[in-house]
Amino acid sequence: TILIGFEIKVGSFPSKDTGELVEYSNRIIRCITDVGSDGTHIGFAPFEEKIKRTDLARYLNITDNDTNVDNVLKTLINKPVEFQYAPRNGVLAVVGFKPVNSK
Repeated sequence: TILIGFEIKVGSFPSKDTGELVEYSNRIIRCITDVGSDGTHIGFAPFEEKIKRTDLARYLNITDNDTNVDNVLKTLINKPVEFQYAPRNGVLAVVGFKPVNSK
């Protein structure tokens, strides 16, 4: 799985309960993978995952702010990465993301 880019999604929305503005900062991580290739699925296929900035900072073990997260993601473009998934509320969700160390 190779990181090919990401999209920054930052903004705010009003809370349904209180009307207060709720800030958000997410990243849409875009990758290609050849995991699952077989006789009818040839080569790489694109996919994307939306991850909260705070989660990405935790997964990458860096200080949580937009600049740090974006700078680390930029260094990972065109490099192998790994997602970890686990059931959350009945569906598989991203619970980890890290670069794959080359040997």
